[in-house]
Amino acid sequence: MAGLTPVEQKIFEAWREAAPAGIKAEDHIDMIRGRIKAIAHHEAGHMAATAFFEGNVSHFEKITIIPTKDCQGFFRQSRIIPFSFRNFPGRIGWIRGQMAIIQALSGRMAEKRFDPYIETIDDAVNNGYGWELSDYPSEEDWLKKSDEGRVYEIANLMQKRGWPWYRILNMVEAWTDDFLNIPIVWQTVKNIAARLLDAGGITDFDEYYNLINPIVFNWPEFPEWNRRFNIKTEEYLKE
Repeated sequence: MAGLTPVEQKIFEAWREAAPAGIKAEDHIDMIRGRIKAIAHHEAGHMAATAFFEGNVSHFEKITIIPTKDCQGFFRQSRIIPFSFRNFPGRIGWIRGQMAIIQALSGRMAEKRFDPYIETIDDAVNNGYGWELSDYPSEEDWLKKSDEGRVYEIANLMQKRGWPWYRILNMVEAWTDDFLNIPIVWQTVKNIAARLLDAGGITDFDEYYNLINPIVFNWPEFPEWNRRFNIKTEEYLKE
């Protein structure tokens, strides 16, 4: 269709089933492009956060902005260790929980830079009833598949050791914005998003690694992140 790139057309066709009858892409090109750009930065945010905080990037499988029946886009790895205090006890567990929340929130916070109507995570979670306002058929699906549900579940586990869940989410949401404000991080997000807008997705590991290489496991190089996440040897041994 005139006016849309092949990737944009492919995405629009995937959206068409959910669009009102008779809607024409040519009448909404700016809206379509704006939404696609926001989604590309959303997925790029997830990918950048995983590289920056995890460092282990060898499990990459795919990142795409081509919609499926279940999602508008996704970043997928072959192995994900679910957060639990059994896997990560004590202060290590607290830090891992915060990192897991940042990785989940980085998508919506990157997207928010192109869509100012995205609400705060506290409002999105809605005291745990966020799934009722979502497109997910059940609370279980919302907790398992949505960014908002995942961070709510993690914060609920963490609150058993201290702060209430909403205070944890509000604090880490601000940290996520700090993360995206790091110049090299935001440039990496923009580079990933640009490639997604051009190709629709990335499956080649070398291409993926070249994009995230500047920020792989970079958080220890920044004093503010060291203050937040570094753990002293004696604390580690104590665990």
